[in-house]
Amino acid sequence: VVKSVNKNNDEKVIDEEDKTELEESSTNNGNETTNAENTNDDQNVDQHDTKENAKNSVDSGVNDKNDDDTAALLLSLLDEATQLAAEEKILASARVLSKIIEMEGDGNSILREEHHRILKRAKDCESSIADLRTTTTSEDTSGGWTKLGQTAGTSKNNLFLPSTIYYKLADGSKLTCRIETPIAESLLIPLLSVLNETDLYTEWLPSWTMPRMGIRSVKELSKTGLASRKLQIIWVAPWPIQARELIMNVMAVDDIDHNGYCAVRLSSIPIEEQQMDNIKPDPNCVALTFEGTFLFEACQMKDSSVDEPLLLVTLKMRSDPHCSVVPKSVQNFATKTVIGMMWESFLRIAEKVKDGQMPNHTKAIELHPEFYEWMEGRIQQMLQQLKKEESTEKM
Repeated sequence: VVKSVNKNNDEKVIDEEDKTELEESSTNNGNETTNAENTNDDQNVDQHDTKENAKNSVDSGVNDKNDDDTAALLLSLLDEATQLAAEEKILASARVLSKIIEMEGDGNSILREEHHRILKRAKDCESSIADLRTTTTSEDTSGGWTKLGQTAGTSKNNLFLPSTIYYKLADGSKLTCRIETPIAESLLIPLLSVLNETDLYTEWLPSWTMPRMGIRSVKELSKTGLASRKLQIIWVAPWPIQARELIMNVMAVDDIDHNGYCAVRLSSIPIEEQQMDNIKPDPNCVALTFEGTFLFEACQMKDSSVDEPLLLVTLKMRSDPHCSVVPKSVQNFATKTVIGMMWESFLRIAEKVKDGQMPNHTKAIELHPEFYEWMEGRIQQMLQQLKKEESTEKM
């Protein structure tokens, strides 16, 4: 019996040991399976991370290349805008600068102070030209304009037609004036040369002794471009009015390629800018505020007395002499005599320059051959473009 019991107990112990071994084996197998699965998961994660890193690296490279391409394009556009401004194409330059601003968005800008100055001046030019072209003085004088009528027109060779002059006064001394004259296209270059040779202004601009009135001196302070500059002009007035001084920017505007016209913008320089440029006003004069625009463009008028195509020359200007009281007699003399005589003199001198009758102008032109070759090239481009547009309209 004892042997039987011991035998049964031994079998139970063996069974328990076998069971334990089986459980441990199963557990080990499970652990091995789990470890294998974890290893596979780790490998999958590593592979996914590697792919993501590779993708990010490629994307970063593409972005860097795009950034480099954009930066190169912006710098190229900036060079183009700078070159256009140097060629007196300030409106075209501003269009390119506006494109740069649009491309940059809200980020840091590559534009410098000089470029913002171009944008500001271009905006002023566009505004003044738009104002000049939309003013309807010839059709309506109800806006305070007074029409002086048409000048007689004294061209010997039919190079310009009679001029039409309008003006209006505000506060007794603030004068706004508009003048329109159709000219033969061959007179444009002589006309521009008269404007350009500022040192010769005192030779042809009229002056009066009764009442004492006229330009006393014209001084070029600095050149700011091919045809642009800063001037100081001193104007004497009848007693007891003190002499007036005008310090102004003269800016050439070449928009021939885009709009088919050229212009000259005139504007008095603010005192803050004068101080920055170290310009010293004459202490014996009162500052004169002035702004005006000459516009040279196609003329819709036809006239059988002129054997060549016509261009329209328009001047609109505003001046404020900062004078509290201007005698009525001086007002009448300035508006009804001075304006018309100065404009007529301007046209007649241009005609004489064309005919070679102004030796000092001829000499000045010969001293600056490169400038006048450039100007003539641009004007010829303008005339060819106008002819092309005219022929297209006829078709």
